Amino acid sequence: MPFFSIIIPIYNVEKYLKECLDSAVFQTFRDIEIICINDGSSDKSGEIAKEYAEKDSRILLIHQENQGLSMARNNAIARATGKYIIFLDSDDYIEKNLCEKLYEILQKNPVDIVKYKTINHDRQTPYPIPPKNPLSGKEYMLFYPNCLGSGCVWLFAVNREFLLTKNITFIPDIIYEDMTFIAHILLESQTFLLTDNPLYFYRVREDSITNAPPSSEKNLLSIKSYFEIAKFFYNIAQNMPEKIQKILLQQIAIYYNLSLQKCDNPKIMKQTKKDFKIFTAHIPKRIHLQIFLQPFKNFLKKTPLYPIFRFFKSKIKRKTFQ
Repeated sequence: MPFFSIIIPIYNVEKYLKECLDSAVFQTFRDIEIICINDGSSDKSGEIAKEYAEKDSRILLIHQENQGLSMARNNAIARATGKYIIFLDSDDYIEKNLCEKLYEILQKNPVDIVKYKTINHDRQTPYPIPPKNPLSGKEYMLFYPNCLGSGCVWLFAVNREFLLTKNITFIPDIIYEDMTFIAHILLESQTFLLTDNPLYFYRVREDSITNAPPSSEKNLLSIKSYFEIAKFFYNIAQNMPEKIQKILLQQIAIYYNLSLQKCDNPKIMKQTKKDFKIFTAHIPKRIHLQIFLQPFKNFLKKTPLYPIFRFFKSKIKRKTFQ
């Protein structure tokens, strides 16, 4: 049994795939398997992956009809045999010593999850390291509630038995599927470790699903995805402690507001409000207000008016809870 399973879902990335596969194949730590899922690529990605698989017995190449990123990862997890799973997107690449660094960490701290940093991810704020490390996933959530609003699964190495025992998978047929997966592993994890090591190279692509120009089709897919994510947070919040529940409800409010922003006609707006009503009825009004004011707050932070805003906010908060 290899120590790491590196999972690489592949879909029409012939321009980037060789660099990605090289970064996995030439890891300084050799006790790995590389599971490539060719998710119905129509370019030369499948041929490139086949060439690598024929040269390296550690590569398992699986071809499937296009089922989306979630199912590609789920199918790969089901076939994996490594002790820990590493997620690598096929248009990105990793440091050659990523596995070696993680192995050294996991030998000292055999935790459920390790989180590491990107090297060139210019859209994500560096996460804070808590005084207590390792800690449980819930403890980290309380320390850094914004962890559910950012992040990607390729920043985590996850114990495979932990995933199987807790029955943690990706929700099929949606985008932004990382959000529910990250929430699930954190809520279930008893041992979670953060490291300052920057080990992952993230590539921003204008032609990716999430970065593609807006369209009615993409808006509908986003609204559907936001609803499924909100439903996940709502269901899992039912049995959580009050403070964790509040964090999850805040996420539902965020996805509700994001959904409304994607509504490009009154009919879709009306249906979206109706669909989300089961969730929003349980969200305190002050949470809705916080989400609504956030863009205004971000703008004010850049102006000299921000201290005045904070002063009046504190006055309102005292009055609300008196």
